[in-house]
Amino acid sequence: MNIINMIKGILSLVYSFSLSNGEILTSFIKKNNFRNYVEVGVWKGDTLSYIANHNKILNKISGIDPYEVKLYGNDMKGCMALESQETFDKVYRKVIERFKGNPNIKIIKKTSKEASMDFKDNSVDLVFIDADHSYKSVKDDINLWLPKVRKGGILAGHDYYLKFFGVIQAVHEAFGIDNIGIKGIIWWTFKK
Repeated sequence: MNIINMIKGILSLVYSFSLSNGEILTSFIKKNNFRNYVEVGVWKGDTLSYIANHNKILNKISGIDPYEVKLYGNDMKGCMALESQETFDKVYRKVIERFKGNPNIKIIKKTSKEASMDFKDNSVDLVFIDADHSYKSVKDDINLWLPKVRKGGILAGHDYYLKFFGVIQAVHEAFGIDNIGIKGIIWWTFKK
């Protein structure tokens, strides 16, 4: 590799780290003319809000989160403080209020597994996994949501970096390192 290509690669990596989740996902949506989007793991809805505000071509946006207290695996340390059920309930009410004026957004208060049953196979353009970052949960989410993505669509996920090694491990086992793209800390793959 010559020095120019190495510099371009480094600059591209630095640039991609400066982009938000929403900006990266928006580039996928616009480049591929996607019409529907599913986000698994909404929490306060910041990424979902960005997607809704910057992608008017989307006619269906689904946000999935159970909003319930549970014990997380060791991979979750530092990801999200373990909160009380009261806090989860309060965040859920704020998210419902935040998106109530947008008829294209549906907040689904279910687990990933429960919600996946509501979607037909090959029906979604883009699924973004940003829920429990433990190895088992990411592996389960990939297995649940990949069939829902249509051919030519994208399955993507968040926090692809060493702090959450379970994410990296699950993604590599599912697709292999050569079959994923990485931008910042988002991984993605096109469904063939």
